[in-house]
Amino acid sequence: MRTKNCPNCKTKLNYDARYCDNCGDFFASSDDNLEKKHLQRFEEPSMRDYEDTHKTTVQLEQETKQDRFQQIEQVSDAALNDMLFSYINLKQLNTIKTLLGFVIIISVIVSFTAPEIPFFSFIIPIVLTGAFHRKKELQEQASTHYQNSNYSKAYNKLQELYKMDKSSKVIKQIILVSYYRMQKEKEAKRLISILNNRPHIKDQNIIKVASLLGVKYEPKLNVNYQTSFNK
Repeated sequence: MRTKNCPNCKTKLNYDARYCDNCGDFFASSDDNLEKKHLQRFEEPSMRDYEDTHKTTVQLEQETKQDRFQQIEQVSDAALNDMLFSYINLKQLNTIKTLLGFVIIISVIVSFTAPEIPFFSFIIPIVLTGAFHRKKELQEQASTHYQNSNYSKAYNKLQELYKMDKSSKVIKQIILVSYYRMQKEKEAKRLISILNNRPHIKDQNIIKVASLLGVKYEPKLNVNYQTSFNK
């Protein structure tokens, strides 16, 4: 008959005993430990190492995502709007619109006083004015949606504006709204890569987004652009 000793008082006990008749000490059955050791002995060490490494990688990815979302949530609507409005100059847009309006008026006057001038030459400023008016209208609508914290509608207006105006200022607005409010990380990365081919000075807002996304943001500076900036 197999026996074992009590780990507390060393009294001999039956092998299946879970407590000591002498001192009353309770203890786990040794079968449980033996079974675990038996399984570990036949388990592939490399497989255990792989599973541990895999779990660690997944956990790190989850922690990274959680940190990223926490940083996104910490950007308030007011702070985001400050960043977005830094790329908008509505006064300048109004001035350009006014100038184009004068061009149209002058074109109409000239068309009556100088009929020998081809008619299509007056169509160009009218078309340009109409296109600019639409750009200004879309930017104003996006700005209103910013103020109302309706970023999904603002995003749609920016997408429409981007079809007409692919300037860096519009791209930067789309990047910020895409990342901070729409969770469109792929689009933000794509637009940052487009900015890398545009000659401009590094933007602090885009630097932060690129850092959070783990992508490169290194805009190219041609010689003429850099020289004019240094002056």
